[in-house]
Amino acid sequence: MKNPILADSGPAISGMDASLPLAIVPHDETSRDTMQAAPESCCAPANRLLAALPEADYQRLAPHLQPAFLHAGQVLFSSNAPGHGILFPSDGMVSVVLSSADGSEVETIPIGREGMVGRVAFILGDTPTFRQAMVQASGCGWRLPLEAVKKECEQGGPLCALLRDYLENLLITAGLIAVCKRRHQLEARLSHWLLFLSERMQLDDLPFGQEMIADLIAARASEVTVASGLLWREKLIRFNHNSVTLLDRQGLQRKACECSAILQSEQAQLFSNAAMRHAV
Repeated sequence: MKNPILADSGPAISGMDASLPLAIVPHDETSRDTMQAAPESCCAPANRLLAALPEADYQRLAPHLQPAFLHAGQVLFSSNAPGHGILFPSDGMVSVVLSSADGSEVETIPIGREGMVGRVAFILGDTPTFRQAMVQASGCGWRLPLEAVKKECEQGGPLCALLRDYLENLLITAGLIAVCKRRHQLEARLSHWLLFLSERMQLDDLPFGQEMIADLIAARASEVTVASGLLWREKLIRFNHNSVTLLDRQGLQRKACECSAILQSEQAQLFSNAAMRHAV
């Protein structure tokens, strides 16, 4: 069986109605989820966490994975609606409100194909908690029921170790984001965030307007417009009211604060550790 998680191409997904619910593949005819399924070909490029699993372990999980459409503006779960599984985005972007295990830290973090979204604390123990998740850019991904995750952990499968490492990495990301918002100048912060979003979505054309970016970097929209204009004049980006295009990544890297390099290094370490663990 070909592993669809490792697909490297697929049709673009755009123009989805934000009012539509999450569309998933039902397990069987009696499933509660009877909405239109997302075809597997729509779920490329790969989710990096699933792609990091050994092939035999992926094949064990494959029957439980359900392709899912994501629609901009859609709330995947909240404190009032906890959701029914873990989502591994393949493209698009989800923003999560994250808190530490004791509830003392709260930060909003964008998650793309490098990560996962879901409430797994009751399985994995003392981990950061996802309070809410909302789709910011339409796309698709893979949903894994919590029952399958729980069974995998009980059997000592590598998925749970990978999820724990990812959640630890996410806490580091949250801390760096908080420091970045307080200490770094707006132009450096904006450059870092554009690179950060581009890397997570694997896109140079970002479907985000000035107001959304302003929310992410804790600035006023008018300030982001001014900072974007400076980057435009240096031919680093092009933007309009609802999108930003990266024109010169190296130029943005020179402008960005050190957070950009730190987060790249932390993420590279995450997947390097996964590869080394599987090689043993």
